[in-house]
Amino acid sequence: MANYGIIGVSGFVGQHLAFELRKRGHYVRSLVRTTGSAPEDTEEVVLGDFTQSPDWASALQGLDTVFLLAARVHVMHETAADPLARFRRMNVQVAMDVANGAISASVPRLVFLSSIKVNGEETLPGRPFTAW
Repeated sequence: MANYGIIGVSGFVGQHLAFELRKRGHYVRSLVRTTGSAPEDTEEVVLGDFTQSPDWASALQGLDTVFLLAARVHVMHETAADPLARFRRMNVQVAMDVANGAISASVPRLVFLSSIKVNGEETLPGRPFTAW
């Protein structure tokens, strides 16, 4: 049995990942912003606003793998005065904070997963999305 941590457990991928890991008998720690957003049968660790630099090292202590699935995406009705800064804070700085916290907590594996949606809505016919 391994110890897993999931950041972004309330999203589509996170919910299914937590379910599959628990079904296979693994321990799952859900690292969440608000109380009550973790799936059943997981340990809920409430960290508040991820952009306010919570103590990631303590939150990740004792885990074998951390899945970072949280991101600022699909904002349909933007309210931020500076949306680009808000996206960068969540999607870049928080990822770096989590990675540094994982290093400090001696977590051997960090899995960072991002959506293909970053590439756009569609491609030209017969042309798949590529990294370049």
